[in-house]
Amino acid sequence: GGASIGAGYDAVFSDLTTQQVYAFGNASGPYRGSLGGLSFTLDRMFPLNGATGALGTAVMLSSTISSTDTCCNPAVGIGYFSGAGRVVVANGTRLYDVTLPSGAVRDLGSFTLPTHTPCESSGFWGVAEFFGGNLYIDYVRDGASIVRTQVFPAGPTTVIQSYTSLSDMCSFTVSPGTNRWYWHHEGGSQFGGSDESVGYCSMVPGYVFTTGSPATFVDACAQPGRITQLNSVDDQVGSAVPIGFTFPFYATPFTTVRPTSNGYMIFGSTTAPGSSDGNYYPTMALPDPSRPFPAVFVYNSDLMTRTGGVCTATVGTAPSRRFLYEGVDQGYCCSLTGNFTFEAILNESDASMDFLYQNDHRDWHPPARRLRAVAPSLGRRARV
Repeated sequence: GGASIGAGYDAVFSDLTTQQVYAFGNASGPYRGSLGGLSFTLDRMFPLNGATGALGTAVMLSSTISSTDTCCNPAVGIGYFSGAGRVVVANGTRLYDVTLPSGAVRDLGSFTLPTHTPCESSGFWGVAEFFGGNLYIDYVRDGASIVRTQVFPAGPTTVIQSYTSLSDMCSFTVSPGTNRWYWHHEGGSQFGGSDESVGYCSMVPGYVFTTGSPATFVDACAQPGRITQLNSVDDQVGSAVPIGFTFPFYATPFTTVRPTSNGYMIFGSTTAPGSSDGNYYPTMALPDPSRPFPAVFVYNSDLMTRTGGVCTATVGTAPSRRFLYEGVDQGYCCSLTGNFTFEAILNESDASMDFLYQNDHRDWHPPARRLRAVAPSLGRRARV
């Protein structure tokens, strides 16, 4: 799909959640660089129709962003980092976090551009991430690595993926809906291509798990609008409940889940063809295509619920809402041995998941312990 717009817009970006493409600009329209070293100011953003390229009604920024139209210099220029419900802009001297689609600009303070591969324009492009209360930018550092830098608060730079040759790649973005990352470079790289190549790679499936503690356990059962079901049952799957926002799980967007009495929840209103809803116990090896999927196994065991059942709720406001799934004081089947309270939190802001455990089979009650599942990494197989 898509269409030629017959123009080069030098300040494009997108909302990774909605996949809406925008172009920063001013009263003259979307910004089109001249590479003459002149200063320019961005005060609005234009939504672009993905099929026709037509401009939508401009959204004014709450404050302006300025930079210099200088080509090919890694020390100057402007970086655009598309994120979920945001775009982060680094203009060479300051860092800005722009909320989408409102255009609200938050000045995050002084910022020096990191070492990166420059483009043959005033800008370069990458991805913004927000998780664990920290803001990160992902970008091409050199011909052999794509890196992640914690920018607010300031923190370390880590390598996301190393490569043998990225050519002069200076820009990339990701598409969670297709599980791909897209790039552009001149010349040939390890992905192939020749002059002015555009291509994509599949993102490596799976999640990276990290541990963190202590973490705040949010009681879903105490939230306004909570849904409680599966009270005092064994081996049951509940009714579908709304997440409250669109959540990508293995690159597939979902708006509902179904909780169960055995410590897992199933994404969507129905299970995948060939799998079953029912009694899933940990003695069954994974992966097993006959078992429930797509699903998240939070405390998978042969459990029963007590009178508290299972609670679900959505808390917060966009773009940082959280969906809570909580198993309340559950016990092992079939004598209700033990007292297990646990939850999964789906985070709208960065599509991560938190798994929190309030107690365990020894009836030990420490602060909540956390296991975090963060986004898939970038793969190396390409389509040019």
